Amino acid sequence: MLKYSFLILLLNFAEVQTSKIVVIGRAANAKAGAVVISNKDSLLYYLDGLSHWKENEIGKQVKVSGKLKVINTKPQKEDEALKQMIVGTIRKILRPKLEILE
Repeated sequence: MLKYSFLILLLNFAEVQTSKIVVIGRAANAKAGAVVISNKDSLLYYLDGLSHWKENEIGKQVKVSGKLKVINTKPQKEDEALKQMIVGTIRKILRPKLEILE
């Protein structure tokens, strides 16, 4: 029953889309994990499976390719217990292939 409750909660919580992508940008660390800040539009892309960049990689130009997963999250309801979360659009690159450009 818990499995189905979680699935129903997830369906009400987020809308998910996926597509292939290549992003060139700057490597940075965020609270929720390693990110690439796109040169093109300054959007943040989280990298699946990478908790952080190494110290010597932060700020470097990188090229990342993989499958883009876009999740549009909704704010929690006022009557729910407070939880830490990202509200809005989350862009995550699944199975990222990394290349340091500089």
